[in-house]
Amino acid sequence: MKRLTFAIPLLTLLIASAVCAQVVGSRTTSAPGITRRVMVDERTVQVVRSTYQPGAAEPPGPHPFDVVIVPLSPGKMEVTVAGKTIPWKSGEAFFIGRGVEHRLANNGSTAVDFISIRVP
Repeated sequence: MKRLTFAIPLLTLLIASAVCAQVVGSRTTSAPGITRRVMVDERTVQVVRSTYQPGAAEPPGPHPFDVVIVPLSPGKMEVTVAGKTIPWKSGEAFFIGRGVEHRLANNGSTAVDFISIRVP
């Protein structure tokens, strides 16, 4: 029982560290053409505003957290979640579960903004 008592806080710390490691500081750039700004950074949630310039793409991959994405602007974003195309509609949120393979790419000619709500 002592090991379990120790393991749970340690696991929580590791998960929280993984979420915080995704965005460091209040502004950061990931891949070329992608800018992120942390709006809320709390233990239980992180809210990030992202801008994808035309041609910017995030490599496919999963995250160690759940995320809700809320498009703020229209555009030609190609969004694939678990092999399925998700329509990009300004103001229409969608969910990406932890560990689910996904990819976002701006295939249009204008920058695209969205909010990510990350939950460890």
